Amino acid sequence: MKEKVLNAFMSHGFSLDDLGELGYGFRYEGIRYLWLANVDSDLFSICIPAVLDKDNEHELSFYQVMDKINATLKFVKANEVGESMWLFYEREMLDNEDFENLIPRIILHLEHAYHIVCDADSNNQSESNEEEVLTDEVTIHNNIYELPD
Repeated sequence: MKEKVLNAFMSHGFSLDDLGELGYGFRYEGIRYLWLANVDSDLFSICIPAVLDKDNEHELSFYQVMDKINATLKFVKANEVGESMWLFYEREMLDNEDFENLIPRIILHLEHAYHIVCDADSNNQSESNEEEVLTDEVTIHNNIYELPD
C-alpha cells in the first residue's frame, strides 16, 4: 500500500523527503505537509504541522481558531501538538483507494484550513494593534517537520 501511495504522490510531481519514523514531508504552494505513513497502517493521514503557536497572552484566540476549524470544516481537524496547532486530514485506508484522485483533494482541504487560520491570526493581530497592545503576537510558521518533545 505504501508503494501505491508513493507512486500517487510522484505522479502529481511531489518530491517527498523521507523523515524516518515520522513519515514523509513535502511542500505545496509554500506550505509544508507531512504524510504520516508510519503512524497507523490502517490510516491515511496528512497534516500541516505547527500552523499556529500558542502563547499565554493569546491562548483564548488559539482555541477559538481551533474550534472554528473543527466546527466548520468536515474533513480537516485541528489539534494541539506541543504548544502549536496542527491541521490533520485522516482517512481509513481501503484496498481499492484511488490515491491519485484523493491526494489533491486532501491537500486542497488542508490548504483551505491553513488559510482560515492565517486569516484569523491576521484579524487577531489587527485587533491587537487597534487596541495598542504591545505584546508579541501569535506566530504562524510552516517550516517545521519535527515533532515537539
